[in-house]
Amino acid sequence: MNSVALDICLVMGLYPRERIREIEENSIYGIQNAANVFQWNIVDGILDNGITNIMIVNSIYIGSFPKKYKKAIIPSYKFNVRDIITGNNVGFLNVPVVKELFRFATMKKSLKEWALNNKKNKVVIAYAATYPMTKALSYIKKVNPDVKTCLVVPDLPMYMNLSQSRAGILHHIKNRVVSIEMLKADCFVLLTEQMKEMIKGSERKPISIVEGMSPAIVCGTENSEVKNELPYRYFLYTGTLNYQYGILDLLDAYESARTGDIHLVICGEGEAADELRKREDSNRKIHFFGCCSHEKVLSLQKSAFALVNPRCNEGEYTKYSFPSKIMEYMCSGRPTLAYPLEGIPDEYKKYLICIDNESGGIRRALEDIAQKDEEFCREFGKKARRFIADNKNCKMQMQKVIEMFNGVE
Repeated sequence: MNSVALDICLVMGLYPRERIREIEENSIYGIQNAANVFQWNIVDGILDNGITNIMIVNSIYIGSFPKKYKKAIIPSYKFNVRDIITGNNVGFLNVPVVKELFRFATMKKSLKEWALNNKKNKVVIAYAATYPMTKALSYIKKVNPDVKTCLVVPDLPMYMNLSQSRAGILHHIKNRVVSIEMLKADCFVLLTEQMKEMIKGSERKPISIVEGMSPAIVCGTENSEVKNELPYRYFLYTGTLNYQYGILDLLDAYESARTGDIHLVICGEGEAADELRKREDSNRKIHFFGCCSHEKVLSLQKSAFALVNPRCNEGEYTKYSFPSKIMEYMCSGRPTLAYPLEGIPDEYKKYLICIDNESGGIRRALEDIAQKDEEFCREFGKKARRFIADNKNCKMQMQKVIEMFNGVE
C-alpha cells in the first residue's frame, strides 16, 4: 500500500480539544486522560506522516449518567483537527447497560458511508478493545470486505477493571463478547510483546508493538523554563488510585523513609482516595490534590523533584501493559522511579531509576534519590526526555503502524 494514498477511518473515543473543558466540568469521576492522549497521538502521528485522507468517527469515552457524568444525552457535532481535517463526534444515550449498545448503533451510519465510498486502500483503526469499537470493526468488514481492520489494544479486556470492587455479570458478558469480536481484526497494535500470548491467532496476523508515544510539544520544553509553583520540593504520583497500582505501598514507604524536606504530592481518583485524605490529615508533608486537569498534572510533573510509579511486578496483568505514566513521566525531564515491569522494554530501563523488587524497595529508592543534587536530577531527566523525543514520538511510532498495513492480506 502507498501510505500517502491510504483512506483511513479512525474509530475513537477521544476528547475534541475545543470541548475538553466542557467534558471536564460534566465529569463527576474524572476523565480518561491517558487514553485521550494516546488517541490524539495516533491522529497527530498519522497527520505528521503526510496522510490527510482521514475520517474520524468519534464516540467519547466518559462515565455514565448519573453517577459519573452529569448529562444523559451526548450530542453529535463536528470538531476541528489542526485546521486540516474535521472530526465527527457521534452522540449517544449515556446511561448504564444500554450505553455501549447506543454508542455502536449511532456510529453505524457514518461507518457505512465511509466503507462504501469510492476511495481505495481503505484502513480502519479502532481504539480500544471495547464493545462499540470491536463491533464497529466487524460491521465495517461486513459492509466492505476489502477494508483492512486494525484494533489498538492498550489493555486486554479481562484486565481493564483492576479495582477491588467486583464487576457485575453484565461486565463479564460484555468482556466475553469483546474477546471474541476483537479476534476478527486483520491486524493489531499492542503495547507489549507478551500481549500476543493472550490474543488467539494473533501470531498469524501483522502486529505492531507501540508501547506508547509522545507528541514533540511535550518533550520540547526545557526544565529551565519551568518554575516550581509549590513552596516545597516534592515527589509526585499522578494517576488512578487503585490499590493494585501500589499507592498504599508508596504512602507507607514515604512515611518510613528518610527524605529530609521533600514532600509527597498525589493527584488522581480511585478507591484509595479516602485513605489518602486520612494520611494527608495526619502528615503535613503529604498532599492529596484529587483529580486535576491534564495541564495541571503536566505542570506538576515538570517541577517535581522526582516522579514515582509504585506499580510492582505482582499480578499477571503487569506483563500485558505498559504504564502510560512511564512515558509521560519521562517526558517531564525529571527522574522517574519505577519497578522494572515485565511489560517495559529493556531499552527504557537505563533511563529509569529502577526500584528493587525486594521488600523495602520503594523506601530505599526514595532515600537514594533524596540524596542527589539538582544537577543530577536535571541531567538524568534530560536524558530520559531526549530518549522519548528522539525514539518514541508519535510520527515515528505511527510510521511503524502505517508500514504494518503493507503486510495485511
